Amino acid sequence: MPESKSLSGEAVVVWIRKDLRVRDNPALYYAMQTNQKAAIIPVFIWSPEEEDNSVPGAAARLWLLESLRSFKESLKDKYGLSLLLLRSSSAVNAMKDLLRDSGANRIFYNRVYEPALQKRDKQLECRLKSLHPSLTFSSFPGYLLYEPSKVDVPAGFHGGHWGTLMPYIRATRKLPTPARPLPAPPSPSISLRTARGFEKTLSSLTISEMKEHMLVDSTTGGKSRSSFRWGVKRDRCASKILEAWTRPEDGTDNPASEEAGQARLQHFLQKNLQNYEKWRSRADVYTKSMSGASAVSTLSPFLRWGQISCRTLFWAIKNMEASGRISSGKLKTFSRRLFWRDLAYFHFEAFPDMQSFPIRSHYSKHPWEGERDPNLLRSWQRGQTGYPIVDAAMRELWETGWMQQSVRMVAASFLVEYLGISWMRGREWFAETLIDEDLAINSMMWQNAGRSGIDQWNFILNPTSGAQDPAGTYVRRWIPELARLPKKYLHKPWEADVKLLRSCGVILGETYPNRVIVDLKKARSCTVEGLRLVRAAAPEFIDSAGYDVIVLPSGHRTRVFTRRELRNPRGTYKETESGNRVTKTVRKRRHGRANVKAQRTRNLCTTSNLDRSCRTSGSARESRVQWISNAHENDKTHGNAGESKLGQKNSAALKEGTSLKQMRVD
Repeated sequence: MPESKSLSGEAVVVWIRKDLRVRDNPALYYAMQTNQKAAIIPVFIWSPEEEDNSVPGAAARLWLLESLRSFKESLKDKYGLSLLLLRSSSAVNAMKDLLRDSGANRIFYNRVYEPALQKRDKQLECRLKSLHPSLTFSSFPGYLLYEPSKVDVPAGFHGGHWGTLMPYIRATRKLPTPARPLPAPPSPSISLRTARGFEKTLSSLTISEMKEHMLVDSTTGGKSRSSFRWGVKRDRCASKILEAWTRPEDGTDNPASEEAGQARLQHFLQKNLQNYEKWRSRADVYTKSMSGASAVSTLSPFLRWGQISCRTLFWAIKNMEASGRISSGKLKTFSRRLFWRDLAYFHFEAFPDMQSFPIRSHYSKHPWEGERDPNLLRSWQRGQTGYPIVDAAMRELWETGWMQQSVRMVAASFLVEYLGISWMRGREWFAETLIDEDLAINSMMWQNAGRSGIDQWNFILNPTSGAQDPAGTYVRRWIPELARLPKKYLHKPWEADVKLLRSCGVILGETYPNRVIVDLKKARSCTVEGLRLVRAAAPEFIDSAGYDVIVLPSGHRTRVFTRRELRNPRGTYKETESGNRVTKTVRKRRHGRANVKAQRTRNLCTTSNLDRSCRTSGSARESRVQWISNAHENDKTHGNAGESKLGQKNSAALKEGTSLKQMRVD
């Protein structure tokens, strides 16, 4: 172990993580403001072995690398600072060496909120302070509007179920309004520049060397995640993604730069924000390139890696509203996007393993029968399912590292609802292929899609309706082999006769794949029945009205939102599909008695249909037999004590999902 050096106070360290900007960067700003005569040493440490699931996937690493390139140039041009790029298996070891070589006595950094990284940061502070008692740390908020630990959402129903958006927003109103963004630090004095000559002696990687570590070295916490994505085609894949994000009007050749992010922000505010409320769910509004979307903002990667701060966007929207340049009605949905982002980290604070384990813990036994056939997942990943809107979304993801929010949800819903594949497989694939992949947001979206999250999606996305692409522009762009089909058949090519298909150059099964599943209704029923079975086997996590119950970190139990088709399993459902909404008329079966026991209600929820299920496994049947046996014993023990409120209420039509709940600024 290197010998500890006495700290002289000649330098301070600014630890850069996902805050690659000079504007509204609290750590950089206050380091330069409070240390006018000290050398400023900005440093980025790549240490994937200690970051667990927080390590960015291959596509996100590409964006990170280009962001580092731009940020390094900005610091040099504006402040004469050299950004150190270090590769280490441990941030503690890297910092220890840096302190020894520089003599720094202060470390500034902006806080991060992933559980693994928070744990790492605490350990780093403790270890370095033990070596250097005079060392001080200054940390700042900046990645979120509100610190998750400071938001108090009480258990129970308070104008919405616990952990859903509106109770969370109301809880944040009890806290101070987020601070206005800081300006870029002023240019340093001459003395500050000349004090920095010793930095040349510190060991730092070049961008090219860091590239080899990020994109070639696939060690990420002991797991190889990037080899499939990059392999021998790495450079070609990378150039296609960067090309998709390059826009001449941004005024820079680097699409991952702070300048590009600021240009996109201003363009969106001035040109496209007014269209957001009306067209946000449309994927067919693109022009020649995805960078020319006329409704969505495409700001998510810039927020993810910090080229734009959340406070900058928050106050830009506030200022637009205050100026009267746009009506509040047109701002309603977009103004909540940053709260969705914060909400994901609020969930992460409460459930630190939510990237790999269901928040509704009893859902962990869900029999994902679609995983028996590995070809289903592979077809979904490659955009070869035979369902055009799904395939277009997955191909866009592969080519650009991004996709519009509504088709993200279509793709996610198709994987879990219809293919019967675990949401975790989807989360893992998105983590590897999204440039804006954020562990908390990605996990929250996939948990909700898989029904195990706090806010189950209260809608069904029909992959054949074309609701997200009524003009057909989106499918024609990403599936050129179908481009000549009439719009009538573009989202359902199997309904066209063979003669028409051939005249348009389409041969199903050859030029475009056949559908991986044919009966969507039956496939979805299999998934729902399997989930009903799992819920019925865990009565301790179901309340008297049929809602799921979870245990919060405080130890309190709270009801969480649960779809009606799961709460009222004895009802029969007549589905009417309309675009991306499904209206269900729930008709109660008539019984000879008015009251139905709660346990008996759960007992009967799947017995009539499960044996006809296309994906019910032998083990599931055995579980059902054991569950029914246990249920009868419970009935004998409890008699009528557990009368179901569900059996006493008149069933009503399921409230239509009038909007797609989106998890990020798209």
